[in-house]
Amino acid sequence: MPSSLSTLPIYDGALERGGARDSLATEAMVPPSVAVRDTWFAEPSTAERHDELLDLPILRQLEVRPAPRPLVTASAVRVAFWNAERCRHVKGTIDRLSSVRPDVLLLAEMDVGMARSHQRHTVRDLALDRDAGYVFGIEFVELTPGNDRDRAAVGGTANAAGLHGNAIVSPFRLTRPALIRFDRSGRWWRRPSSGQKRIGGRMAVVATLALGRQAITVAAVHLESHSDAAHRAEQMDILLDSIEAYAPGAPVLIGGDLNTTTFARDGLDREALERRKRELPADRLSKPVPYEPLFEVARRHGFEWTSCNVAGGPTQRPLVNGHSAAPLGKLDWFLARGLAATDPQIVPATHPASGAALSDHEMIAVTVSLP
Repeated sequence: MPSSLSTLPIYDGALERGGARDSLATEAMVPPSVAVRDTWFAEPSTAERHDELLDLPILRQLEVRPAPRPLVTASAVRVAFWNAERCRHVKGTIDRLSSVRPDVLLLAEMDVGMARSHQRHTVRDLALDRDAGYVFGIEFVELTPGNDRDRAAVGGTANAAGLHGNAIVSPFRLTRPALIRFDRSGRWWRRPSSGQKRIGGRMAVVATLALGRQAITVAAVHLESHSDAAHRAEQMDILLDSIEAYAPGAPVLIGGDLNTTTFARDGLDREALERRKRELPADRLSKPVPYEPLFEVARRHGFEWTSCNVAGGPTQRPLVNGHSAAPLGKLDWFLARGLAATDPQIVPATHPASGAALSDHEMIAVTVSLP
């Protein structure tokens, strides 16, 4: 079924160092077929081939759907960011969001047509429940059902679409949607962790909304997890240069999983990772700013984080299967420029009634207005 172009305007300027150039807006992405994805999975994992695949049209697309009855403006908005860890539990996620009721929801690790999340379009499901519109961009075309645990859970079930990425969901009018792709390394294609062979790289979804009489920029961001502090700082520099090209001097709120572990994770298996964490000073993971140069990069670009985050509060959540065991890190952050931020909050990633874990990341929330 061919996709139709959205009537919403999309930013198509050439960002200085990022990847919104020639972005396309569509109302429904058409994923590569299972057969095509299987062919890609079988190919040699060369960097040159990934460079070719990274130019797939679907990796330049944004799926954009306006809210049914879009709100136009407000004097202040409550914004939440959540790495929903594939959004495996849509009903529980909806119940948790109903207790928070953000005006703008910034999301990372959202599945579309993945067996591990029951083949659902998780972004659309959340938007429909909230009478909201959304912007969704692909971080990875997934060539497997996921990591070792995912593959064991789904057996031989193939992914219907195999799409995974970031999104912005809001009942407010979202304009000038853009995709910023700041990672072309092909790390997950060349060296798939836990067997997850993927096409793509870390990225951000960006949009504009009206706050009072002024336009503000919001961004949902995911930095690389299997990396080190220097690489995260490099990704942040590219991201912020691109946002400045998108909206020069505008007020901005970034919500993201910045993966501020303070050490290099690449090549560490789960056991080695947990051992490395235990070797660090007790509060380093929950207070990572001195060890992560990306914060200095953000400061140079005019961003601050002290008013919009809970100081020292970890945002990792231990799960029943032992994933993300203590000590827990502060990985999820807001970065703000030109905005007044109040009432920062860490929201437990649990079902409000049953207490069941919904993600390995807590949700974070903040209220922003113009100063």
